[in-house]
Amino acid sequence: MIQPLMLAISFISPGLAWLGLGAISVPIIIHLLSKRPRKPQPWAAMRFLLAAFKKHKTRTRIEQLLLLACRCLILLLLGLALAGPMLDKMFGLGIIGASSRTVILVVDNSVTSATKTDTGEPRFDAIRKAAVKMVETLEPTDRLAIITAAEPVTAVIAKPSLNPDSFKGKIQNITPSASKANISKALTLALDSIKQVESENRPTYVALLSDFSNGSTPVGPGAASLDGELQQLGKKAVLMMLEPHRSTENVQITELTADQNVVIAKGSRDDTTGTPVVGWRLVLKRFSHDKTAGEQTGVEVKLRDDVVFERVVKWQNGETERRLDFNTPLSETGLYPVTARITTPDALDIDNSRTMLVRAKQKLNILILGAGRSATDQSPETFVDVALAPVADKLGYPLEVKQEDADRFNQKMLEEVDVIFVLRPDRIADNWKLLHRWASGGGLVWVTPPPTDTGIAWPPRMTGAFGLEQKWTFADAPLKHPKLLKFKSDDQTAEEFRRETDLPDLLKPLRVIQHLPVNYDSADTRTILTGEDGSNLMIATDVAPHGRLYYLAVAIDKNWSNLPISPFNPALIQHVVRTAIDRLQPPQIFEPGRQPSLSARWANIKKLDGPNNESVLLEINRTTQNGSPNASDPNNDPPSSNGTTPGQIVVRPSQPLLTPGIYSGGTSALVVNVNPDAGNTLRAPDEPLKKWLGTAGEWQSITRTEPEAVIMKMSELSDYGWELLWAVLILAIIEMFLARYVSHASTTHRTQGIENMAPNTAAKSN
Repeated sequence: MIQPLMLAISFISPGLAWLGLGAISVPIIIHLLSKRPRKPQPWAAMRFLLAAFKKHKTRTRIEQLLLLACRCLILLLLGLALAGPMLDKMFGLGIIGASSRTVILVVDNSVTSATKTDTGEPRFDAIRKAAVKMVETLEPTDRLAIITAAEPVTAVIAKPSLNPDSFKGKIQNITPSASKANISKALTLALDSIKQVESENRPTYVALLSDFSNGSTPVGPGAASLDGELQQLGKKAVLMMLEPHRSTENVQITELTADQNVVIAKGSRDDTTGTPVVGWRLVLKRFSHDKTAGEQTGVEVKLRDDVVFERVVKWQNGETERRLDFNTPLSETGLYPVTARITTPDALDIDNSRTMLVRAKQKLNILILGAGRSATDQSPETFVDVALAPVADKLGYPLEVKQEDADRFNQKMLEEVDVIFVLRPDRIADNWKLLHRWASGGGLVWVTPPPTDTGIAWPPRMTGAFGLEQKWTFADAPLKHPKLLKFKSDDQTAEEFRRETDLPDLLKPLRVIQHLPVNYDSADTRTILTGEDGSNLMIATDVAPHGRLYYLAVAIDKNWSNLPISPFNPALIQHVVRTAIDRLQPPQIFEPGRQPSLSARWANIKKLDGPNNESVLLEINRTTQNGSPNASDPNNDPPSSNGTTPGQIVVRPSQPLLTPGIYSGGTSALVVNVNPDAGNTLRAPDEPLKKWLGTAGEWQSITRTEPEAVIMKMSELSDYGWELLWAVLILAIIEMFLARYVSHASTTHRTQGIENMAPNTAAKSN
């Protein structure tokens, strides 16, 4: 990209300088071609011209050489001017002062920057010191911008500003973060900063200050290259990078996972204490350049404040990962924070712990929305209630079933509810949005048609609230065509359904008299049961981000089918309840530096209480027409992998969550953990790193011992591009007059000699 700074002259675009140098050959070639010998042609008056030519031959040759030199110099200076020459002041002789510069510092303060060196100081001290020393050598007329590369990527000084020495305090305030680096986004912000002052035509420099570890630089297999726009960065600025730090050994906890998100009291139990237990998986990862045997790492796990698991891991030769399995008892109802921590000191502390949440429940709460307690023994509510008894016996879960009038459905009924059976959807009215909000937080909703033929105004209300109005299409009225039920054999959910139960045999005597079918055009929707004619009789779809919606096209009524009194009914409900347990309020885990999208069940919570007495307010937004949140922060997480519907509630923290740990609000909580593999303190390989950064251009190395040297050398350079362009203009004017003087357009000085010679020649002839 540039020549070494030890030279007196360098170029921002050396290719143009070489092009200008090569262009000098053009007028020389033309000049030489004009000197080719020609065959003499006799002509009477030629003797006068030859006489004049011999008299002025020397002067004519000098004139032609001057014109040739002028033309060559024009091409050379034009190429040099466009190449962006940077000349040493000593060569400028002080006649023209140094041009003011724009310097952009990209400071990597991600996880590995906190790694301790052999002296016990974090790597970031060297990064910060390099930044300060570089700033101290700048002139007051230079412009400076500062960008931090750890998530959330932040422009500390977005627009390059004057008097850079006054911003040293901002550099001192930058500290190592618990979040991973996003160097690509940081360089994109640097490019944006350049564009803000590009019209000033200042020499521009981008200095990337990082330890360049594997944890901060994505240079491994499959790593995405810098985006297309960044390929222009090297054409707009001189690129410099701090010398990479050498490898350091480190151990990180990369995974802490529970076998169950929710533990029911009568589930798996400890043989000694009789209390319910949950299984855990803990994964340690070792980052070492030699991977020799004998190293030891101590680890402990705390359940709330009690140590429940301790182990010393002895690493084997070449071993890089170790998995540990253990159980913890859960004797009380509520959220259980479980924290794993490395007890052996190592080079990086911030990645030595990982937290997880598990919820213990004494029972599973089920709500049936129907006609209320006035229902008869033959009502759908009663059939479902009776069917739940064998389900509880078979699954071993204590169930608490409540029947409520769908007309009176409200927010209070949703407290501590895990599964909702909507048997009278025609009576939900305008509360479908409330039901959708609850389901999105991890609840499960099962909807069946009402046992009546009086109108079907409820389907569009339901699909509208759940964002399915363009995806689900209901029949205009229930269809009365007797048929058999069967599984959709090519559906994965149906395959699991069949494998877990004896439902295929239970389906054989089942008859459907009438049903309200639905067709769908959605990748998120799956068919579970079909009629013998292929019509959809039971479908399921995920409710972003964590819930699920089931629709059974047959009412739990003997006028619709023999399902209410069939053994298939409890088996079907068993599958639904089991699904609810598996999906029940899964813990939400995020990385530091993000503003995550939370489910709608957080909408009534005002703030989050985090670690170290940190408090973060929650903000409520609604998605726009394209399903994205109104917030424009680029560090925001998307609402969910499945997207959102226009107008859906999206809850976000008012600021990024920076500290690892538990953030709680009301009865809900979320976890922030350091990114797995972010603690890889090994030095990024030179060739992959060079290839990855090389997408943006050629990088010049900055030494960690004397980082200011490159800036000091920059201060001795002046950009003479504009001066050379003015010189080109002056030479062009001179060339124009000189060409006219030398050419035949003005021959007075030549013909005068010929006229003076004519009489003498005549006299001699006489």
